[in-house]
Amino acid sequence: VATQSAWGPQQGAAGACMYFIARGKCRLTHRPSDSKLKVRETVLSTGQQFNARACLFVEPLNEDAHSLTTTQAWRLEKVDLVDVLLQHPDWFLDAKRRLNSEYARHLPPCPIATLQGCGLFSEGFPDALVERVHRHCLSPVVAEKGTSLVQVGLKVKEVFLLLSGKANYKDRRYGFGESIGTEQRLSDEPFWQSSVTVNERVDGYILDLSGMVATLQKRSRVHSSNPQVLALLKTLASNESSS
Repeated sequence: VATQSAWGPQQGAAGACMYFIARGKCRLTHRPSDSKLKVRETVLSTGQQFNARACLFVEPLNEDAHSLTTTQAWRLEKVDLVDVLLQHPDWFLDAKRRLNSEYARHLPPCPIATLQGCGLFSEGFPDALVERVHRHCLSPVVAEKGTSLVQVGLKVKEVFLLLSGKANYKDRRYGFGESIGTEQRLSDEPFWQSSVTVNERVDGYILDLSGMVATLQKRSRVHSSNPQVLALLKTLASNESSS
């Protein structure tokens, strides 16, 4: 039982348990490490849970938890949860996949400035088309430390836009606000020459390049004389055919 106060270890600390709320309300507050991103707050109530990620992944707590009312909750210790899941590896993997998918669905929107800065859109590219790509061609992704965003040898069919975390491609490390895949797709590198490995949990978005081409082609009549649009479509189509 917790009254209107902080609930256990806060953001950045190691998580030792997860909670299932039986009665009352809690507020979760996530403070991004980059000050350019907004603080996120979520209110949880009866039937909901929190701190699951810190129990299933090698990650610190991602939010502060405060009770908004007198709150009753069941506590599940991390050691007990992991002990059971290790006896059923398929359950463990499925729980991680479902938790990543759930977390991805609740990511904040990708800032349009992050998309504009990915290197695909040169000066003079119509803002209306960038906004259309932003609405229709992005999908959220969450990847934990030690996994890969993409495997070596696959076609470069996407660009990864990082909102938080760190990932390596070849000898370079990428972080907040950076993109991975633009240089490869616009050059003579149609295949990933190494895996994109996650060093620190990544929250971000995937830009589907095939979907972007289809979106731009639908609007080609409106911007048929724009040299930047024509050049980008030609480059992507050329690289696709060469791969």
